[in-house]
Amino acid sequence: MTKMRAIFSFAWIEFKALRYYPSNLALEIVKGYVTIFVWFFIAYFIQGFSSDTFKEFGGNYVSYVVLGVIFFQSSQSFLLTPFKSLSTAFWEKRLEIYATPSNGIQTYIYGEMLWNFLLKTMTTLLFLFTFIFIVKVDLVFPYSFINLAIMYLLLTCFSFGAGLIGASNFFFLEVKQGREPFTWTLGVLAQLFSGLYYPISLFPKSVRWVSYILPQSYAFDAVRRIAINGASFSDKNVAIDLIMLSLFSIFSIVIGLKFFKKALLKAERTTGFSSLV
Repeated sequence: MTKMRAIFSFAWIEFKALRYYPSNLALEIVKGYVTIFVWFFIAYFIQGFSSDTFKEFGGNYVSYVVLGVIFFQSSQSFLLTPFKSLSTAFWEKRLEIYATPSNGIQTYIYGEMLWNFLLKTMTTLLFLFTFIFIVKVDLVFPYSFINLAIMYLLLTCFSFGAGLIGASNFFFLEVKQGREPFTWTLGVLAQLFSGLYYPISLFPKSVRWVSYILPQSYAFDAVRRIAINGASFSDKNVAIDLIMLSLFSIFSIVIGLKFFKKALLKAERTTGFSSLV
């Protein structure tokens, strides 16, 4: 119970900080809208040339792209949260204080993730509401809300686990600022090969294997079939997506926790919590 209260305390601190600096949230929402609208207009103007390619997803390229970008933004945020939280605390000279109690840094990371999950879920729902009920993008949401929420949670779990692996490099590779290589590479590969902007079926067969080892490929495929065509988990393609994403999520959480624990043990031996400036 003490650990849970500490986790909620860290999330509460972030909420209070947001109350003092509401412009940060406003700018973050505007940034999200700009990114989605850029791809919305690109898709809108070329959809006539691509409708046949997207028949399995409902034949609507606009819905295909908008849905993918919305979920990609949230997954990237969860992926980067652990490392960004460590970096911020380190350079603000708070990390050494968090490392004092047992499991203090893990509790801090979990609290940051909890807050980010609540915030990003709110903005994701806001984006979906805007594009479904105002812009009138063709989606069957919210009738498929439960199935879509399950895929969203699995994608979040995978992203957090992978984020912990990336955060381990804060101590393993002494990457204290900027971007670390694991999450950067995963994000780039997801943009290129996960079917974010175009179906995997259009890729040359020689590179499709990259798509099949990316968890985001299964997540984006499932949410599109669910939200555009109203498919359920009884659909063969969605069932495969569900199984694969579940396996990736479990694997990333287990490996992420193991790597992060080892990274903290290394930091304890090398005073990796202390800032030199």
